[in-house]
Amino acid sequence: MFGSIDVYADTRAMTESGFHPATISEKDWESGSWLAQAPTSSGEHVTTSVALTFTAVHAAIRVLSETIGSLPWSVFRKTGKAREELTDHPVYPLIHDSPNTDMSSVSFRESQQAWKSTHGNCFALIRRTRSGSIFAFEPMASDLTRPYRDGAGYLRYEYPAGTANPQHYSADQVLHVPNLGGDGIVGWSPIRLHRETIGMALAAQRYGAELFANDGRPIGTLKTPDLLDDLAYQRLKSSWRQQNTGHGARHGVQILEQGTEFVPYSIPPEDAQFLQTREFQVVEIARIYRISPHLLQDLTHGTFSNIEELGREFVYFTMLPHISRWEAEYRRKLFPNERDIYVKFNLSGLLRGDIEKRYKSYAVARQWGWMSANDIRELEDMDPVEGGNEYLVPLNMSPAGKDDNATNGGDQ
Repeated sequence: MFGSIDVYADTRAMTESGFHPATISEKDWESGSWLAQAPTSSGEHVTTSVALTFTAVHAAIRVLSETIGSLPWSVFRKTGKAREELTDHPVYPLIHDSPNTDMSSVSFRESQQAWKSTHGNCFALIRRTRSGSIFAFEPMASDLTRPYRDGAGYLRYEYPAGTANPQHYSADQVLHVPNLGGDGIVGWSPIRLHRETIGMALAAQRYGAELFANDGRPIGTLKTPDLLDDLAYQRLKSSWRQQNTGHGARHGVQILEQGTEFVPYSIPPEDAQFLQTREFQVVEIARIYRISPHLLQDLTHGTFSNIEELGREFVYFTMLPHISRWEAEYRRKLFPNERDIYVKFNLSGLLRGDIEKRYKSYAVARQWGWMSANDIRELEDMDPVEGGNEYLVPLNMSPAGKDDNATNGGDQ
């Protein structure tokens, strides 16, 4: 079993064992050993589907996926310092509107980022006509996509791996956006990498469910002053189960005979710091995905004064690394021979402040001449106005070093 594959981490160990980075052997894939996971120390089997049942994990993945899906992005050409949106480029409708006949651009990006946030990688097949024109992007399930090196050392992709008739694609046919990874090609899966942390959260969740299923009563043992014979033992055992089994019997009166005593031996929830553990696990999940806890509905440390700043940190330190990976991969695969063309996400919506701050910044931009009235109206989703394309500058402005007297026409 390739332990390094479980977390995609130990490149050196993979190399020494004859395992090439960005490769999963066919033998290991078929046996499933690279995906096999023993129970965590908490006793929980952590898989993607199980991890998603923990609310903080699900919320974190939703935040990342829905943010990527909701951001506008488009195709641009840069000429010198000018930028032009290429609405007539063949790839534009696939990027901006719909990558295939079954999905919108929003749902495609959401699902791709969800795969990336769970498995560490997302893949999409680039469909081309016989002439080489791109006409669709088709999502590939990350758990069925196997990157590997062929005999010549080239990166290829098998899909759907582990099935009877998989297809094999060259690297230029697949859009592959990875998380951070040890070899720079295959990304680490947050869920697999932090399975112990998630397992502990699931164990606490299971403990709470079982505690309330038992009406919050602790488990324990029945202690008798004398040794019971077989008949008395079976009678006591049957009576106890009958009085404590089923929803209708939970609130019945317990009758203990001949000095029998119930002795609880579980740790009370308050002693186990159950609530504190549950709260801390939300912070742990937020830390894994580098998301501020307030985005997971934990407002313990959220205030009116810091929420806006935390939102900006989310854009710069959480979303920007994801976005940069998306933009870099799509640019190099879709426009390999057109270096002046690129795809770009528009982050202005996430960075917009409240209306007072926006209007103050617009006033500065308008006063100092780098935005026109129509530029501002476009950002506010308003129609342009006649004469609104004019850029203004203060009358007292002049180039640095120029004679003030010459500028003002001499002394009067």
